[in-house]
Amino acid sequence: MTCCFVIVRYLLLVALVSQHFVIGQQVPARKIHVHRALLFDRARNFTLDNGSDSTYDAQVNYLTEASMLDGLRIHYCYVNVKVFKSSALKYPANNVSVFALVIDPTHSDNNINFTGYTEAQTDINGNACVRTICRKNAIIFVDTGIERLHIAANQLMPSQLSSTSLSATEILLKKIYQIPAFFHPPGPVYTKGFLPECKNPQPLAYYIGFHFLGPPDKFEENTNASKLSYDESWYPLREGESGYKVCYIKVKVQTPFYNVSIKLESYNNQSNFYYGSMTSGPKEDPKAGNILNRAACIEYRCPYEDPSSGKIIATRLEGKLTVPRSVSCRKSNISPDFQSGGFNITNSNFEISLTPHDDYGPNAGIYFNKVRKVAKSLCFTGANDIIDNYEMNPDTGYAFQFTCEANLPSDNLVG
Repeated sequence: MTCCFVIVRYLLLVALVSQHFVIGQQVPARKIHVHRALLFDRARNFTLDNGSDSTYDAQVNYLTEASMLDGLRIHYCYVNVKVFKSSALKYPANNVSVFALVIDPTHSDNNINFTGYTEAQTDINGNACVRTICRKNAIIFVDTGIERLHIAANQLMPSQLSSTSLSATEILLKKIYQIPAFFHPPGPVYTKGFLPECKNPQPLAYYIGFHFLGPPDKFEENTNASKLSYDESWYPLREGESGYKVCYIKVKVQTPFYNVSIKLESYNNQSNFYYGSMTSGPKEDPKAGNILNRAACIEYRCPYEDPSSGKIIATRLEGKLTVPRSVSCRKSNISPDFQSGGFNITNSNFEISLTPHDDYGPNAGIYFNKVRKVAKSLCFTGANDIIDNYEMNPDTGYAFQFTCEANLPSDNLVG
């Protein structure tokens, strides 16, 4: 009896995903506006790759689970995604957001429109099932809100599923449907009836893998700071206002260890007011295959000149390496700009002060721009080029380098 039930279930699946299966049928016109209203809510801005080493911004509405769209009945498919803490794909990352942007089939090649987006969170096994519309195209990516994760290299996919990597962080799935798993493992696409199998996939099931290139970035702002204050705010101006800017410092770290991070605290150098901190893990070049050479692009509170008073407000940066026990670090390759006595760089910490009139640039590992994604991309590439969605070039344009290696188990956290 169980065998017959399984066969009938798969026959129904074959009917659903058949090229000749009709996924839409008309409903009375008076109902169209009701169903359509269910689909559009919670608009959100996304920065996406356009396939030519640049990006574009798209505002996309949330796609609810309405059963109709423009008078057509729609069926939902779920894409199984797994997220890992590093490129080794050994340790799952939970509570990470996975996104699917469903592409409107009426879009032109030069103007991509989206039907809507959905979001799913990974579980303790790093597993997520993100909803999309069957037989539609969709862009799948993973974003923490601070960084975009990378697609796992050399992952296996069923030959019947058409997919294209748009960049190192985005994958396009075409005409999404569940492939009947008669002669191969299931996945990565499941219909709604097979959603339990997506949430608890078989060990050999297909999935789309993403991974961090280092420990996730973490931003902490001083909640006691006055808003839009040159003396206290991390961002004294609103994004888009004249004078607004975002700043990064690039630090190279040569190490084979994943769980190495740098915590960078920003202070008002005059009043000693604590703006906040950013913690970032060094990331390798995803194309180089060398996991030893890594770098961290760490945001800090930009120094400013208060236009109303002309007061120069310098920012003091205090950075500290955090590494596993039995690992020690040593400093090396310090930029000439930071070799003077005014800067303190040890084997585990560094302290530097920056003013708005300093003439530091990529040669000193300092990057800033009025557009966040531009400043971050410049830091990652280490040049004046904006390439892809933050592919790290660890060997170019950094302030200084630390080399962290295994030591005796009895040693302290850092050397």
